[in-house]
Amino acid sequence: MFHISATRLAWTLLMMLIFLSVPVVAGNTPLHPANTPPVAAFTIDPPSGGVVGTWYYFDPSSTHDNEDSLEWLQIRYDWENDGVYDTSWLNPANPSLRHRYDTPGTYTVRMLVKDNDDATDSVTHDIVVGDPGSNTAPVPRCVVTPASGPVGTTFTFSAATSTDAQDSTADLSARWAWYSGGGYDTDWQSATQDQTHQFNRHGIQEVELEVRDRGMLSDSVTCSVDVTPEQPNAPPTARLSITPTTGDFTTLFTLDPTASTDALDDISYLEVCYDWDNSGDCDTSWKNASSVYQRTFDGLGPKTIRIVIRDTGDLTDEASATITLSSLNPIFLPFAIKN
Repeated sequence: MFHISATRLAWTLLMMLIFLSVPVVAGNTPLHPANTPPVAAFTIDPPSGGVVGTWYYFDPSSTHDNEDSLEWLQIRYDWENDGVYDTSWLNPANPSLRHRYDTPGTYTVRMLVKDNDDATDSVTHDIVVGDPGSNTAPVPRCVVTPASGPVGTTFTFSAATSTDAQDSTADLSARWAWYSGGGYDTDWQSATQDQTHQFNRHGIQEVELEVRDRGMLSDSVTCSVDVTPEQPNAPPTARLSITPTTGDFTTLFTLDPTASTDALDDISYLEVCYDWDNSGDCDTSWKNASSVYQRTFDGLGPKTIRIVIRDTGDLTDEASATITLSSLNPIFLPFAIKN
């Protein structure tokens, strides 16, 4: 018959207790891979030829991370690379940020990116800012026809009456943002070339026009379009699916609100916020409902996630979905203990 001394048994139990009590940082085992830092990247428009007074646009959309989608990252800029960041934390999925310089010179711009685990990366680009001399910015003018119409109307936009003290209208470039503040939707084209657009949302739409001259100076203006609804507004219909439906704290869940619908608004104009614990309060800001989101969850047992869908008329609807979180295999549990 097999025997074990009391001393050896005591030592064995003591070593097991020590082993089980030592915290192992999640992210340092094969069961919970370590977080990797994001990769910072951005482009500048215009990339060269700018002068004092030129609006430089900084596009961080090429920034990426292995664990977090672009919507969950945060960025900020240091316009002179002097160690003091000049902007607050921003979402890189939002429209490009712009900045201009007051004196000629070579400037180094630094962008810092941070992921959900506070891992960071930074990148720099140089900008050569020239002297504008006697050049002055153009005067943009926006003309839209018709001035109003129902959803689906083809509106025509013209920048042809824009002027500049040094350049003819034919030498000016123009680009359009169909929703002011939402990022430009067209590339730079001749200011004499008309643009057309149909709106899939109702209400007063503020369209932004930016006109730039050959000396890289620009100015912008907005014009209003009254898009009338074809029927009274009604609340949207919220729908949420989550895949997979079961997992543990290492599982990356995909939350998909894109099946949500609205009688007047296309999905690209609907907004969504997430309530991670179905508490009745959203834990995120409003985000575009046409994108899916991915994240992990902690805990054990069933977990209900709620969303709120909002249309352009500020009417809302809610939906929820439940996932089940389980522990890892007990054999491996000591290796997955978190701090």
